[in-house]
Amino acid sequence: VIAIGVPSNDDAGVQVGYCRVYEYSGTDWVQRGQDIKGDESKDNFGETVALSNNGDFVIIGADQLANGNKFGYARIYYYTPVPPLNNNNNNNNTNTWVQVGQDLLGEAMGDDFGESVSISGDGSRIAVGAPHHDGNGNGAG
Repeated sequence: VIAIGVPSNDDAGVQVGYCRVYEYSGTDWVQRGQDIKGDESKDNFGETVALSNNGDFVIIGADQLANGNKFGYARIYYYTPVPPLNNNNNNNNTNTWVQVGQDLLGEAMGDDFGESVSISGDGSRIAVGAPHHDGNGNGAG
């Protein structure tokens, strides 16, 4: 299972960004669930991504927020597979990514919170970097 962030994607607005997760089927890479999209222009959602060992949890960082003010944020998602329906229309399968908890937000303009993200193997712990946070001095991180 791999996750790919596309922070500069403009499909939903200027640099809104998104993340896609793929799983290897044995012969092909198949997208797992839907695109996971950011919300606002210049968020750079997908700037950083990390997966749990089994690929069921993904954390996605966006080092901007609300038109590039660099507060930044991160979101955690859980993959919820839905069994195929008992009909011939495969378009009704709704495997999806569901957000876990609230958005994790940077504290101040310029923090770049979400510029780095990490998640534990079982998905129970996360870390989010804010390299320009000034809480312990200018640009201390």
